[in-house]
Amino acid sequence: MALRFGADMLTLPPTQRVAARLSDIAEVTGKLDALPLSQQALGEMTGLTRKTINAVLHRLQADKVLLCDYRRIEIRDVDRLRDIARLSV
Repeated sequence: MALRFGADMLTLPPTQRVAARLSDIAEVTGKLDALPLSQQALGEMTGLTRKTINAVLHRLQADKVLLCDYRRIEIRDVDRLRDIARLSV
């Protein structure tokens, strides 16, 4: 997992990097309705600025993949999120 995380940080573009982290978190927290996660924290997990995170989350929200609120991200379509991250089996 740590090796994949490092490879993602070096090779994936921002949207895929965010999608990969969110799908990883969703897998671990499976039963939660929403992820209690700020843009700042997600930025720290992905090595991206909060401004970039904001833009990526807005695009994913416009595509109806997730719903964002203050310090809360609800994943609406985890399969599509995995596809975006190239994690689909």
